[in-house]
Amino acid sequence: MDNLNNLPAEIISDVLTCLPAETVLDCKLVSKTWRDLIKHPLFYKMHTNRLINHSATAAYSTDSGKLGFLALAQDKKLYYFEYVENHNKPIDNFKNISLTPPIQNYKYNYVGSFNGLICLRAVGENICMYNPMTKEYVFLPQPTINFYRIKQRWFGFGYLPSTGEYKVVLMYKVPKFVEVIVYTLGSGNGWRNIGQFKLEFNYVYEGHGVFVNGALHWMHNARARARRMILVFDLADEKFCEHLSPPLVPIACNYLVVGVLGGFLFCADRHFCSVSRQYVSSDIWVYKKNNDNYSMKELDEHRSLGWSKVFTNVYSIPLAFTKSGDVLTYSLSFLSIYDAKSSTLKKILVPFKEQFCQISPHRNTFGSLKELGEGNAKTVESVKTKKRKSRDYA
Repeated sequence: MDNLNNLPAEIISDVLTCLPAETVLDCKLVSKTWRDLIKHPLFYKMHTNRLINHSATAAYSTDSGKLGFLALAQDKKLYYFEYVENHNKPIDNFKNISLTPPIQNYKYNYVGSFNGLICLRAVGENICMYNPMTKEYVFLPQPTINFYRIKQRWFGFGYLPSTGEYKVVLMYKVPKFVEVIVYTLGSGNGWRNIGQFKLEFNYVYEGHGVFVNGALHWMHNARARARRMILVFDLADEKFCEHLSPPLVPIACNYLVVGVLGGFLFCADRHFCSVSRQYVSSDIWVYKKNNDNYSMKELDEHRSLGWSKVFTNVYSIPLAFTKSGDVLTYSLSFLSIYDAKSSTLKKILVPFKEQFCQISPHRNTFGSLKELGEGNAKTVESVKTKKRKSRDYA
């Protein structure tokens, strides 16, 4: 330890910025020198920038075999856990993120997570940005819209690596049009009205937008199969792109869901299983565009343009590729490993006590809302966590 402390502070700081955020918190306990280096405001900024630049198009990385996720339970509690490949306990660091006042005073939904920043949508269209590592949060100003008269509205959250911008998108239905407003974190411009758009398909687009390839995607499940459509909104240009038709699915399919897998947009068919009494997935398609430049070896053999069916008999929603090339999937109450080569479910990792309606990749960082320009950001005084492994999450 003495030899390490004899190194120049710049070298120690550079090494520490390469470590995961949770490990950095442990390093604060090593020595006063390390603690002072880590507490320096520039350290957190350098650490966050290095993590973002390491994998600009993804919210997590499989390099170490460890993946982080946020899970929203049906009772609206928010959890964090990690999947560790080739470990005697593959599900590690499971903990409840207790959103203490004023955040917990709202019933909220999870919109998205990028670079450690979580976007939560609360009742009354209160949008909260929150970083559980730094405990910073900010409520965005409410749009000057009478939502009591607007029943159809959809949210999305995305990050543009080319500009470093985080944007929240709100679309709502007015007679004959869809109106779009956008909030860019730290811009100081508040909610900007992008304009009214007359869409070819005058339907409700369900759920929160899925962000991939620089655009937000919403799945519309019309009763008529020919009218099912994916709405695409370009986040950089802030305009709608050509609607995307979903893949052709079996007649037994009740509805479709979209998500992100390995940097690609995927679409999964969902049908009701009379045995498990749950909705399950049979097939997974991925969408390849002309300008896609990903090199995921798991999808190389399926790189034709448009939709390609890549997995069958999955039965659950895909989350991420593991380091060995399998697919981590989830259903309401368990995680499982899907063998992509044999198209079989290898094993159930862990049954959860809770039932989750949504699980999404999440990377812990020290990203600061104040550094982004959100001057009204505050810090939650204490975040108590119920966890299965002892660690100070904050």
